[in-house]
Amino acid sequence: MSLHVDLSPSLLQGFVLDSAANERAWEVILQGGFFMWCIMACSFVALAIGIHRLLALRWSVVVPPPAVDVVERIDQALQKRAGFQAVRQWFAEEDSPLGRIAQAALSPEHYTPESSTQAVESVAREEMVRLQTGIAALDVIITISPMLGLLGTVSGLVTVFGTLGASQDLSDPSVIAAGIAEALYTTIAGLAVAIVAVIVHRYLDKRIESISVRLEILVGQLITAWPRWGGPAAVNGSHPEMGSGDHWDPQQTSGEPDSPAA
Repeated sequence: MSLHVDLSPSLLQGFVLDSAANERAWEVILQGGFFMWCIMACSFVALAIGIHRLLALRWSVVVPPPAVDVVERIDQALQKRAGFQAVRQWFAEEDSPLGRIAQAALSPEHYTPESSTQAVESVAREEMVRLQTGIAALDVIITISPMLGLLGTVSGLVTVFGTLGASQDLSDPSVIAAGIAEALYTTIAGLAVAIVAVIVHRYLDKRIESISVRLEILVGQLITAWPRWGGPAAVNGSHPEMGSGDHWDPQQTSGEPDSPAA
């Protein structure tokens, strides 16, 4: 079996053009000077934040499907004597924002829905701060990138006109045009970084907003079901020995829950 390698002139020409474009891009970065390097640093930071936040804000990480299933079947758990402890233990081992908020919602220390709601709100605020990690840095990058670009352009123009002022030969306007064009590269780079950062920032904002709404709905189910099935009194009170069928497995699907006792 022979391996055929296409070395057609059009393909070779494409490699040459790509190489020339890369060299030109590198020259532009070098010509931009200190301010261009600052803009490049902003672009790398924005890229790192975007990738990290996109991975951290996945639905499977923030609102894991198994945890959602447990919340949606909370009535099936709380109608069993072993269900209270089983659910709380399960959420204690669930390392996710939903798991940590659910722990606060199902804490036996809260004897009223109001105290449970206050505890949930405190934990939820802390989780939202964690979810918004890096968003403030993106705000800074969006603000300073165009400014760095403008500052680099002004600095380049000062250098160009200073050089021309010291020169005795001003007969060639192309020299002035070339100098101004080089000075404008930093403005282009700063605006490009800011535009991309704005798109990423807006997307992350909408993702966090969607996650916040979903968490609010799920935790609302817990806060409502917890006192309806006895709440802390059912956990702290004395119960008879558990008989068969009193155990509840969070991973096992069961039928519809019974109505809570009056």
